[in-house]
Amino acid sequence: MVHYIQARLAWEHPREWAVLEGVHEQVITVRFSDRSARYRNHEVEALLDIAEPGTSVLVSERYGTLSVPTGRGTLGCFCIADADEPWRGCSVAPWDPVSHEDLIDRLEDRGGFSISGALLALD
Repeated sequence: MVHYIQARLAWEHPREWAVLEGVHEQVITVRFSDRSARYRNHEVEALLDIAEPGTSVLVSERYGTLSVPTGRGTLGCFCIADADEPWRGCSVAPWDPVSHEDLIDRLEDRGGFSISGALLALD
């Protein structure tokens, strides 16, 4: 899943067109005009639901996104990470925090967090 801020920043900053070359297990290979690149993603099945080899994709390496035009004026957007870098596990912190410990888990797993003020108990 792509966070809306990540998707917005990726859209607002330079991106690069590439062609989807293939998907093997959780690794996506794309070809740019001057090089090929490999990225990890946990949702390759969802990517393959909307794209196939030869499909043009839009990549923001800076913000870690790969986007696919859906033909309906929207983009399917996926988080990516350099497949050649050491693996870093995904966060397992709860989506909706219910305790201070959940917030600590988010801080440790994700490096930070943003939550709605409505979720904070005001004593």
